[in-house]
Amino acid sequence: MEQAELESFFETGAFGDESQQRSELVEIAIRRAEDHAGHPLADSDVLLVGDTPSDIACAKQSNLAVVAVATGRYTVDELRDAGADLVLSDFLHAREFERLLEEK
Repeated sequence: MEQAELESFFETGAFGDESQQRSELVEIAIRRAEDHAGHPLADSDVLLVGDTPSDIACAKQSNLAVVAVATGRYTVDELRDAGADLVLSDFLHAREFERLLEEK
């Protein structure tokens, strides 16, 4: 995150190196976000950002909105086909992502 200068987009979260089970990452991230906010969050307050179809599936299983970024080995089309609510090819021109965050 630091190397790519993306940390400013995220106040809190959970990342792939913290658990082998993606569903656990969602629980960790929500718990951290609730601690950060100081109150429980509704599903509509949570936005999952990922770069794989597994990330998208996990978000959908948890009834969360998901933004997919095609910076890994999956293409924009593959991520869109997997059901992401928004797909970005990269974070270089992330205005759509910023607008989505502002709506949250």
